[in-house]
Amino acid sequence: MFSKPEEYLYLHFLSEWERTAPPDGKWGRLDDRDEQNTQTARMAKVLRMVTGLHSEPLGRLEKHTKRRDGRSYISRDASWMGEPCQLGKGWYYEGRMSLVDKKRRIVDAFPQMGLSSLEFAHCVQDFVEGKSVRRYWPSSEAALRYVEKWKKERGDDCPPETMERILKLLGLADPKAKPASNPA
Repeated sequence: MFSKPEEYLYLHFLSEWERTAPPDGKWGRLDDRDEQNTQTARMAKVLRMVTGLHSEPLGRLEKHTKRRDGRSYISRDASWMGEPCQLGKGWYYEGRMSLVDKKRRIVDAFPQMGLSSLEFAHCVQDFVEGKSVRRYWPSSEAALRYVEKWKKERGDDCPPETMERILKLLGLADPKAKPASNPA
């Protein structure tokens, strides 16, 4: 399934959106703000999550999404955008893009840029299109295999609190976890 442990954390956030969001095209509370559940809003959610709003990955996406006129679909310059969607920290995303352009110019670039695995990029595409992401959750047996694989491959590369959170989301307990001390 996904090759990066943090992608299951992202899947959790996408699943929460799916579970709590109003129907496609309707208004409601999304990520603690009033917003319309649209492809644009879902793409903005993914961009915020995958880049962490850090300048380095957003800058790479800005270069990758450059148009023939020199403007970029992800940019700090929203003055030309028909439907600017504020990502945060001065970054904007042009919401007036076809689904094909969103996929080709942005989502397909995630694996190339190291922002996600190819498998997670497929999940993102389904999410942006408004399709369910439930099918991306692994079975308990598969989840155990993934966790063991990640531990062998990444060792201490994944912060313990992140791995702990991922294990909880997958319904697993870390067998090496020490029981919490009882403060008396």
